[in-house]
Amino acid sequence: MPSANVRAIQQDDAGRLWLGLRNGGLCSLDGARWEWWTGAEGLPGTRITDLAFGAGGALWLGLEGWGVVRFDGATFRRLGNADDVTLTSKPSVAAGDSGRVLMAMGTPFDHATGCGLAWMDPDEKEIVRYLTADGLQSDSVRDLVLTADGRAWFTVAFSLALHEFDGTAVRCHELPLTDHQGS
Repeated sequence: MPSANVRAIQQDDAGRLWLGLRNGGLCSLDGARWEWWTGAEGLPGTRITDLAFGAGGALWLGLEGWGVVRFDGATFRRLGNADDVTLTSKPSVAAGDSGRVLMAMGTPFDHATGCGLAWMDPDEKEIVRYLTADGLQSDSVRDLVLTADGRAWFTVAFSLALHEFDGTAVRCHELPLTDHQGS
């Protein structure tokens, strides 16, 4: 294994495990055999920050310094352009059965700032960004998940709220402050 630092793990519909490594690229295990992808196989970067499976079995990778990359099992395709900071930070990625892909764009340089939330439509032609002006409490979006009903839930830096995004608007749900006993 090129790196012992596993940053993300997912399982595909066939039961194969996929691991995203901090400095070693992408690997998979089908139960008996390992397979590896690095720059030699077309992977544009080796610092994977997140993995998510989407519609049609496409694997979406968050790559530090490279943004979001789609892997169809044979080729890697990078989203956005190299000069777009919104797609070259440390992304987290979530994908749904509808084909929509959600990207959380924190930056590796300053944990207090970020590039917001990016939402890509199912035909992969338009990427829309959401920032504090659109209802986020911080532009540094952290972890996220897409639920079966198509809503996204995520957290942002320096906030005690869970954010909900339905594809058009962001709502903040403040977390109650309680002690460890729940009072």
